[in-house]
Amino acid sequence: MQARPIRSPLGPVAAGLRENDFVFIVLVAGGARLLRCRLDEAVRGPAVAWLPPGPAGRLELAAGARGGMLEAPGPIAMRAMPGGLHPADAQRLTAAPVFGRSVTVLRARRHADLVGMVADEQAGGAPGAGSAALHCLALLVLDVWRLSAPLASGAPPLPRQLVHGFLGLLETNLYEHWSIARYARCLGVSTDRLNSAVRRATGRSPLALAHARLMSEAEQLLNGTGLQVAEVADRLGFRDPAYFSRFFQRHAGMPPGRYRATLAAAGSGARSFAAWP
Repeated sequence: MQARPIRSPLGPVAAGLRENDFVFIVLVAGGARLLRCRLDEAVRGPAVAWLPPGPAGRLELAAGARGGMLEAPGPIAMRAMPGGLHPADAQRLTAAPVFGRSVTVLRARRHADLVGMVADEQAGGAPGAGSAALHCLALLVLDVWRLSAPLASGAPPLPRQLVHGFLGLLETNLYEHWSIARYARCLGVSTDRLNSAVRRATGRSPLALAHARLMSEAEQLLNGTGLQVAEVADRLGFRDPAYFSRFFQRHAGMPPGRYRATLAAAGSGARSFAAWP
């Protein structure tokens, strides 16, 4: 576990995010930008953010940013999870990010103090330092859980909680090509209930949203990079480039190579799947 204070008084600075760690960030004041794989999110204090394990990334801090950041390997973070969680809450805490949730300045300062306490315990090396640091982390994770619209133990999720949880999991696991049944299990509901809630909120099925999100990513890569079609397919988690081409043609009405050529000839975007909830 690694805890670092955030102090950027003179100008913008960047801090690396370690691979495969849970990350807790609190901003008491100022702004920051989270960059991790396809994730690019702005956060402005007072606010907190929570990221599940993922690839390495970085946190870009604006001038005047103040707060703290804590990174914890999976086994340590799991020991800090609140007891008796609703299964859907436990799944969200371990798989779905919580971005830039606004908090009061007092709450943000309390979080920054806890991060500072972890750093002090680790630097001091006193007996029981590991236990003290774990208790501080547990308090931070508990507050993230409270901010993520937790469910009462044994209670079914409300429709808005269900849709929010699905969209968060979709962003995190888009390239893994989860089945809708797996999303439903992760959220603690049946497939039918997930389908119903998402359709009512967005007008589209969960599968249609997942496909639209993949198409949006595919369009950006085809239009904004020089990657070959096979490389685009690999970036999007398609193991078979031919299957990706069929998927793209089914939704865009043309294969990816022709789509790219059409954009180049027109000098502007053709059909776009970028607009989605």
